[in-house]
Amino acid sequence: MSKNKKSDVMLAEKAGFCFGVERAESIVLKLLKEKNRKIYTLGPLIHNPLFVENLKEKGVNVVEENNLSDIDDDSIIVIRSHGIEKKLKERLFEIGFKVIDATCPFVDKAKKSALELFEKGYYLIILGDANHPEVKGIHSYTNYEGLIVKDLDDVKKLDLNGKNKIGFVAQTTQSKEVFKKIVKYL
Repeated sequence: MSKNKKSDVMLAEKAGFCFGVERAESIVLKLLKEKNRKIYTLGPLIHNPLFVENLKEKGVNVVEENNLSDIDDDSIIVIRSHGIEKKLKERLFEIGFKVIDATCPFVDKAKKSALELFEKGYYLIILGDANHPEVKGIHSYTNYEGLIVKDLDDVKKLDLNGKNKIGFVAQTTQSKEVFKKIVKYL
């Protein structure tokens, strides 16, 4: 940028962590004060590498699903704010870890809604990023039978003929406008 060129700085209307992330942060910081066991988060607690690195400096390590055998039995496993897949959560309890679930309540609500609709026989559509942990978790509550779409164009490609009961849930960070457009289309 040239020295003579003026740059504009724009301040976002909203900034900072959402409720679910603040809640997860609070849970981990409280556990750190107790300091009686090693603490791990299953996957990064949030999508913020600087924050995750800061937690690591305080003694909280990230562990991935395929490395659970590396953890001492008396450690605490904190489930990340975006949640995890249903079978993995069940496995953690089977292994016997002390599990603290820091999943955002809104994410949990999306999972419960998906499960309820799925159990009632709805053809379930999930709006979101198929590679995101939250969407993978929601999908797992449909026994991986729900269809994941990324936008209205994906929905328009679906064959909905004969589908009398259609359920629709979304990743919690999806745009309300996109959600409303899909609902209107359905």
